[in-house]
This record gives sequence, structure tokens and C-alpha cells, in this order.
Amino acid sequence: MKPIKAFVIALCCAISCTPKQDRGHETVLQVNGSKMSAEKFAETLAKKLQLADAFNAKQPALINEIKNLVAEEFIKRSLILQYAHEHKLSVPTELVDSEVKRFRKSYPDDISFRGALLAQGLTLEAWKSSIAEGLLERSVLQDIAKDISKPTSEALKDYYKKHSELWQRPAQIKLRHIMLKTEEEARSIYAQLSSGGSFVKLAKEVSIAPEAEGGGDTDWIDKGSVDFFDGAYGLPKKGKSSIIKSQYGYHIVQLLDKRPQRNLKFESVKPQIERLLMAEKEREVFNKWLSESIRTAKILKNDSLIRNLNVVTK
Repeated sequence: MKPIKAFVIALCCAISCTPKQDRGHETVLQVNGSKMSAEKFAETLAKKLQLADAFNAKQPALINEIKNLVAEEFIKRSLILQYAHEHKLSVPTELVDSEVKRFRKSYPDDISFRGALLAQGLTLEAWKSSIAEGLLERSVLQDIAKDISKPTSEALKDYYKKHSELWQRPAQIKLRHIMLKTEEEARSIYAQLSSGGSFVKLAKEVSIAPEAEGGGDTDWIDKGSVDFFDGAYGLPKKGKSSIIKSQYGYHIVQLLDKRPQRNLKFESVKPQIERLLMAEKEREVFNKWLSESIRTAKILKNDSLIRNLNVVTK
């Protein structure tokens, strides 16, 4: 896949432009007092097209689709920022930092994290800015929807009955797990376990599984989600498996506990249903606000200038 390396702005209704004809600083979008220049529009367009290959990035249909998306996002973002300013809403730096840390924890190391940003054409500061914008949008949404009422008990029960498939849970097991690279190692550890060796101690000492540090204890595992563990359903509690081979290595497991397939009771999922219904109400109110704000806002769009923004690949 060939990424978009650069973009040019061809704004002359002709094949080329001279420096005097450069219109990159002209406004292509204005939402009340917020403006977007042709240069910024083209930069945003190019970044979005980085996700396409060099061939598709040149297709007029895709380019027009992305141009419309850039315009829609700018209009929405401008209206949100204007609402936040008018209502004195802001996002504390501490909250942004906390959210940044939460996202970064999902990557094994800083190199992987920065590589992911690079793949999306983002700098660290641009990514942090997008996090802050997302939090501000959430704050605006909550403020707009602050007067909505909570769903009634009848509404919660009705949702529970109509979406019964959401509350079905498969059988689950909780294991103590040792993973080794070779069959020879596995046989040696299996012999030690059979002779009374401590599963927890050996897991900490020799296992290469992620849960080794905690003595090999896993979280609850859904039946069918890890096929080579499914045989453990036939073990008695505290029972030990034989050596299991997988694409990851050789495993020995001990069954700690198991749960049968079941349906979650209404009371246990009631808070979750309430959050879902509240989120639906909030989104409905927000979308209504956004539609009305777009209708009443002073929005100027230079379609001719936008049409003549072209992206080239290198």
C-alpha cells in the first residue's frame, strides 16, 4: 500500500499556478466566526487519504466523499467549540492526561504507541488535541442533555425482555496456567507437578504466559474463545490437564472454577441498561441540537475552491 506523501493545492481552474496565484490562505469554510483555510482543508484531506492506497486516493468519488467528511467534521467541531465557549465549558488538563495515560496503557511499549500514531499520520500533540476535543464534545453533550429524565423501570424491563440475547453468557472456566516453549520443558514441569510441586511456584518461575507473575491464574475464559483450553471443562476442580500443544507452545492447566451457560438476571444488568438508554437519549437530544444549530448558523462554503483542491501521490 503506497501512502500519500504530499499534497498540492491547485486552485486556478487551470493546470498550474504561479506564486502570486496561491490561494492557500483563502477561507473555504466559515461557521459563524470559525474559519478554515484552503491550506488547512487540503492538509486534513491528505491525512485522511493516507489510509487509502495510491490508486484509490486518486479516485474522484473517494476524494469528494472525504472532502464532504472534512467539511462536515469542521462544521460540527466549530459548533461544539462555540457552544463550549458560550457556556464556559472546558476540560481540565488532569482529565486529558488521565485519558492519554489510559489509551497508552493499551500498547506494550512507547515504540508501539508512537508507531500507531505515525501510521495514522498523527503527531503526539495532534493526538492529545484530538483526545481533548473528544472530552469537550462529551462535556457539551452532557450539558445539552442535562435535563433529560432517567428511563422508567418499565422501560428498563422492556429493553431487557426485547434484547434477551444480550444477557446470555457462555460457560466459563477459570484456570491456573503454565506455558512453555518446548515439549521437553513441559514434560519436566509436568513430572514435578505430579510429584507434588507447587503449581503457583512453578508458574512464577518457568511459565512464559502473561499471567505467570500472578502464579498462572487467569480471568474467566468463555467457552470456545480459546479452543485449546476447552478440554479443561471436563476436569474436576483442582484437577490438572495433560500437556496441551498449541501454536503458542505447550500448556499445562489446572481447573480452579467453572460456570455453566446462563442468562444474566435483570437486577444485575439494570445499571448497564440504564446507561444504554440514557446514552441513546443523550445522543438523540445532541443530534437534534446539532441539526438545529446547523440550520441557524451562518455557514459559508467555497465549493469552487474546494473542488479545485487536488491531492497527488509520491
